[in-house]
Amino acid sequence: MKAFKFLMLVKMLCLSLAGTVFSQNSGQGVLTASEEYIDKSFIFVAEAQVVEYNLLNQQFVDDARAIAQRGDIFQVIGTATIDENIWYVFKFYRGSKVNKGESSAKENPVFYGVRMLDFQAKTRLYNKISSVSFGAVMVPVKFRFPNKEAASFDLSKDVAIGTSVGYKQGLSRFKPYFINFLFATGVSSISAFPENTGGAVTATTDVAGLTTSLGIILEMDKIQLGVFSGVDMVPKAPAKVWTYQGAPWLSIGIGLQMISWNAGL
Repeated sequence: MKAFKFLMLVKMLCLSLAGTVFSQNSGQGVLTASEEYIDKSFIFVAEAQVVEYNLLNQQFVDDARAIAQRGDIFQVIGTATIDENIWYVFKFYRGSKVNKGESSAKENPVFYGVRMLDFQAKTRLYNKISSVSFGAVMVPVKFRFPNKEAASFDLSKDVAIGTSVGYKQGLSRFKPYFINFLFATGVSSISAFPENTGGAVTATTDVAGLTTSLGIILEMDKIQLGVFSGVDMVPKAPAKVWTYQGAPWLSIGIGLQMISWNAGL
């Protein structure tokens, strides 16, 4: 019981000191544009103290504090500096647990500020849960299956580069985890040699081919796990003798070593 009272006393003392420090800084906090974060959306991944910001007077309101909840989404409009401490000024999107959505009302928006340390530690860039995605994809290694023309498996380094379009689904509101379902088309540099042309080609030759594929890419922070399957078509010689013409291939990769994925939303 004594330990509990001691902890409560320490907590009240800390809050009192925090309030004193902030009250000494009241009246400051001129809003400036933050090009790095302006108009971008973020999400709180943990609770954080925020303070109301008077946009008209460009001052923080000392007695108007609140706790942003995990899952609250907001948009940064600029930064304000108080005694060399940077605060990010923002407005909540409708549905915020702090102000029950009132901050997004166009007729009377409410703005808040959050300390830079809390912004860096307790928020992250918010991405749409689902969206159409497009970008560039590169598949440098392919695993080719045997067929009626080719009796064995083949691990090919025929590089395929192309464009893709697909559907991007978020797996978490609080972490940058996504899954992409893609359709890609592009060109490949295909190696034709005696073993895969039935001896019709006597020396290794690189020819251009058309590639069509379907793929799934799982993104977890900066790590990617991707699976692609498609077919290559050589439009001219040695198309008739190449044993993998139109045959399916598979490519599996982790990170950026096998599959390079650059998406735009």
